[in-house]
Amino acid sequence: MTLRRSLDALYDAAGVLAAAFLAGTLAMVLTGIAGRLLHFHVSGTDAYAGYCMAGAGFLALAHTLKRGEHIRVSLILDHVGIRARRALELWSLAAATLLAGLFAYYSVRLAYQSWQFNDVSTASDAPFSIRKRTKSTCDWPV
Repeated sequence: MTLRRSLDALYDAAGVLAAAFLAGTLAMVLTGIAGRLLHFHVSGTDAYAGYCMAGAGFLALAHTLKRGEHIRVSLILDHVGIRARRALELWSLAAATLLAGLFAYYSVRLAYQSWQFNDVSTASDAPFSIRKRTKSTCDWPV
């Protein structure tokens, strides 16, 4: 299997997973709405909806880019010459690469700082006993 076919399969799998996360977002939102209407509470639905939304957004990026389905702002590009178009496209790709790199760096930095400070989510996604066991299992000696 060539690298291109492997990447295409990976992108398609990410697209399917993104769709599953999108369905998970819907399920969490509908559960929250039903809970308010029928007077029951399922804790953590807001947090899980957010997790699913983030997963759907990021997993869908490669799939939609590969298929050319991202929205492109081409108002300027359609009205310039070939050389200017190429220069503008290269500039926008360089800017996007820089921004993506900065985003990745600061995301990893934030995760590391959260680990250093023992920062926890304010959402009550899991019962206290499970969170306590997970924390004790995952603590790293410093």
